[in-house]
Amino acid sequence: TLLPAARSIQDGVVRNFNPWATMTPEESERWVSLLGSHGIYTRKEIMRKIMLLVSAAMIGTGVFAAQANAQGDPQSVEITKVDIQTVAAGYRASKVIGSSILNDAGETIGTINDLLVSRDGKEPYVVLSVGGFLGSGDRLVVIRYDDLKFGADNKIMLPGGSKDGLKTLPKFEYSKE
Repeated sequence: TLLPAARSIQDGVVRNFNPWATMTPEESERWVSLLGSHGIYTRKEIMRKIMLLVSAAMIGTGVFAAQANAQGDPQSVEITKVDIQTVAAGYRASKVIGSSILNDAGETIGTINDLLVSRDGKEPYVVLSVGGFLGSGDRLVVIRYDDLKFGADNKIMLPGGSKDGLKTLPKFEYSKE
């Protein structure tokens, strides 16, 4: 059987540190007689050994419990400071959506219908509406966000782009998920 103090360690939490505090006098005498049956140990030595054993059990339980909890803890994410003045001077998605896309000649070749981000969050995309008139008969296509150039006069350009070139891209449909 375990010492009463060892039995009081549950779920990695020590309920009672003193092994003699929870023992009945009969249990105490049984341990003293068991450990001191060789006539070598005094009661003080026996108590010191029991305390050492209980302390080692508590430390071991604490170490293993901490490791078990650490495995379930989420990993911390490093947060990078951003220049808020630069971000504040940028373009809000709500303002970009609905904007016209211009080619090199300044002609409108499409309208931004939506902004999408890949599932891994690393690639932004632009859903363009091309070829329609007043929202009728238009076709949705997708280009990489990085392909767009933002001018100083708030114009959004697709260098080298054309209506015919955009119409050759695969038709885009939103996922049903």
